[in-house]
Amino acid sequence: MEGKIGERELDLELGPTADLEFFKGLVFVGYDVLPWATFYGTIGLSDIELDGVEADEANSEYGFGLHLNLLDHELMEPGLMEDRLRVNADLRYASSEATVMGRTFDWEETTAELTVSLVNDLTGNKLFWPQSIALYAGPAYSNLESDDFEAEETFGFVGGIEIFATKRLTLGLGAEMYDSAAFSSSLSLRF
Repeated sequence: MEGKIGERELDLELGPTADLEFFKGLVFVGYDVLPWATFYGTIGLSDIELDGVEADEANSEYGFGLHLNLLDHELMEPGLMEDRLRVNADLRYASSEATVMGRTFDWEETTAELTVSLVNDLTGNKLFWPQSIALYAGPAYSNLESDDFEAEETFGFVGGIEIFATKRLTLGLGAEMYDSAAFSSSLSLRF
């Protein structure tokens, strides 16, 4: 289970070009169908601001996705501190709507990310608190579909850091860049 809070700003073609900001608070609940594949569902609140005008109220957002660990390779012999290289793919679908100044906008978004992570395992070292630290980056694709507007940029970049405090608890800070930089934070709990 993961909780994620983030913000994203897009330039849209809505008549003349408009500026849209998303504010999201989502919960992800997943199940490992295979050791390297996790299917998950999302639910939460999505709020938008269109050219500085806030939505009349926050609206629900729901979706689902598939996270794949394509490669998990040790870079050094096992020892006190190990480095691993990971390649992950994430595919997501989300749907939401919002009302701004009496006009309702609904949209669907399909997102794909391919990230490369460098994971430093600190297990066994009593001088360090987290179990592992991972830095990740990679290309991203976002297809935002709506009858009301169209995003100008579909290809972007994602990156961030994950701190594995324990085997079950992970803290994350991420960034994505499409039209402009957006930031998110996450807290993951594994059962």
